[in-house]
Amino acid sequence: MELINRINQDLKSAIKNSDTQTKEILRVLIGEINRLEKNVLKKNLAEEDILKLIKKLKQNAVELNNPKEVDILDKYLPEDLLEERLSEIIKEIIREKNIDPMKGIGVIMRELNAHPQSKQIDKRKASEIIKKEIL
Repeated sequence: MELINRINQDLKSAIKNSDTQTKEILRVLIGEINRLEKNVLKKNLAEEDILKLIKKLKQNAVELNNPKEVDILDKYLPEDLLEERLSEIIKEIIREKNIDPMKGIGVIMRELNAHPQSKQIDKRKASEIIKKEIL
């Protein structure tokens, strides 16, 4: 698990550099990962599960207006696709699949989840673009 190793290395660096805020945030993240492993009864979670957890923690930090925590968690998330590229992918799916606008959103979202760059897709932004494209 490259992501877990990176988080642990960053925690060690934060401890060594006396970066209290980063240290606390990473300890919470590791604790949440361990809790999730226990709940799912898996020793090694899939990287996708960990990324979902990080996105959830980031969303909580955004809602609590904690920019430092958002910045720290952002380091572990893949870069989101730019809106223009996401729009291109959606248009391509609509063209290729000849999607009916009335049934489109679910079909397009399933296709986006199967796309090679799905980890980089912001689902909310994708939904907004899809609505603009098919309505």
